[in-house]
Amino acid sequence: MSDKSKKIIKALRWAARILGTLLFLLVLVFAIGEGVPNPSTLSLQERGMFLAWGLCLIGYLVAWRWERLATGMILGGMAAFYIMNYMEGGKFPGGIFPLFFLPGLLLLACGWNGLKTKRPTACGD
Repeated sequence: MSDKSKKIIKALRWAARILGTLLFLLVLVFAIGEGVPNPSTLSLQERGMFLAWGLCLIGYLVAWRWERLATGMILGGMAAFYIMNYMEGGKFPGGIFPLFFLPGLLLLACGWNGLKTKRPTACGD
């Protein structure tokens, strides 16, 4: 792998980690300001969306250590959230929500390159 490729992968890795942490903090600020909903008042569908969302958010923090696991958590959590949201309201969430996929996609690009070069870890420093 060339030095240029290594620098690009390192930049992708750090962009994913930093963006994921910022998104986590954004949600945390909203949760503190608005309060976390009481699970007993939520429908089964809403509980599922809440869990999927939580999986994604935890994935942002896991990305600092285990990037492959975090990629699955982020993309899987967001995909599940989108599917359940669509089943509940008949449309996909818009606004800022697509941005929550980006850290997972950046980690996926980083890991994909690691697989192509047959490195033992996807995005090791």
